[in-house]
Amino acid sequence: MSAITLRKAGTTKTADTPADARPKLFVTRCILAPGAPLNPLVEGTDVLIVAMNNGELVNEKKSPQSHINVSSGLVMLMSKEEPYLLRNVGKENLDLLVIEVSK
Repeated sequence: MSAITLRKAGTTKTADTPADARPKLFVTRCILAPGAPLNPLVEGTDVLIVAMNNGELVNEKKSPQSHINVSSGLVMLMSKEEPYLLRNVGKENLDLLVIEVSK
């Protein structure tokens, strides 16, 4: 994880922003056993999910349920406006990186 110096709108100079005001990334590695769910770790944040191996997920919050074939390197954006509950419906463990973006 790295941080950048942010610019104030309408200026060409960079201004240091207090660390509290900078967006933060939290990375969690999740290994889902077959049948295991993945709930949002923190409500109200945008989440990037990066697949580290191949498998299958179902989004149980969508009606009808949304089936997702996952391949290694696949990146999914789970917007904070769209509820989700992902479940591993494959026969093998599914290795995922969950990257939460909070402001």
